Amino acid sequence: MTGRAWSEGPLADWVALGATAVFVAAGVVLLRYPETAILRLAALGIPPWPVYLAGLVEITAGALLLHRPTRLSAALVLVLVSFAGAILNFAYRQPQSALEATALTVLAGALIVVERNRP
Repeated sequence: MTGRAWSEGPLADWVALGATAVFVAAGVVLLRYPETAILRLAALGIPPWPVYLAGLVEITAGALLLHRPTRLSAALVLVLVSFAGAILNFAYRQPQSALEATALTVLAGALIVVERNRP
């Protein structure tokens, strides 16, 4: 594909669909197994409620990626949540988890680029 063709048509929708699956799954895992995240936050003196909030935000914003009018704002929210997770994981000295959160940040950022270049 050349020029703007990659951001037009069905490819952009497939990227959004894949990102939806990834972020909804990440939110479900965070809500289902919050112990590790809660312990990491406790070590930094942070209460446990942000873990549950982040999981709910990932699920909600991930689902909103399916609806094109809300896709850009949902992707921006996901960039912020994923970036916060990456920072907290780096602060806790967990580079593997931090790289996973950074990959989610890049995925949401790529979705923003695709949506902004869409006609």
